Amino acid sequence: MRCHECAADQTLTPALGGRGRVCTIAPNPIRKSSGPANGVGHRALANATMQIRRAVRALFMALVFSLLIAPSTDAAAQTTRTLGTPIYVLRGALGIFSSGMDALADEMNDIGLPAVSQPFENWRSLTDRIVKAYRAQPYPIALVGHSWGANTILLMAYELEKQHIPVALLVFYDITNSARIPPNVKWVVNYRSTSAIGGEVKVVGGHGFSGVIDNITLPDLNHVEIDKNESLHQWTIYSIKEALGLHR
Repeated sequence: MRCHECAADQTLTPALGGRGRVCTIAPNPIRKSSGPANGVGHRALANATMQIRRAVRALFMALVFSLLIAPSTDAAAQTTRTLGTPIYVLRGALGIFSSGMDALADEMNDIGLPAVSQPFENWRSLTDRIVKAYRAQPYPIALVGHSWGANTILLMAYELEKQHIPVALLVFYDITNSARIPPNVKWVVNYRSTSAIGGEVKVVGGHGFSGVIDNITLPDLNHVEIDKNESLHQWTIYSIKEALGLHR
């Protein structure tokens, strides 16, 4: 994963005890040859080494997250009771390019985080449900979206800001427009690809914003792959649990 701040290949691990992440710089051990004779061999070696690194990283991430996100029965029951609405996960255009959002919602439900995947067009009615539920009993709000779904969870945050309702977390999977985050949002995780739409998008704090924005650039994923990446799903679940206070 490539760190947005230092533009170096890094292994990201959750910063236990607080939001954000700890970056450990991992220098690239493959040196490119300038000679044409060894170019093919070096490329093959580089590709093989990269595949091994990815396999080891995936195995490590699976082990770490199996320890981090597995909830107790009591924690899952408490989460269900304290959330006024499910965690809304919004798909992008036509609903056919964001199947990863359906899978993410299923994964959250499997561990006791109530979640529902919805088409982005439903954002107004979903916002109304959140307002009604929050007025009855305040609760932490987390929203996730891919592509146009990411665009519309930002709109939902602005509508909630008008109602003086805080948003604990927004998770963008390749939002397609540059965005200014309203002051009612506490934390933003912005996953963006460099090979597609998200590469030129900037997410910054708007007037009065005092929260945290994590911009995470993923050079190996394009716009239609990013929502389906299992490692990002696990990071999203970890972030949601952190925002909801389930790691304390």
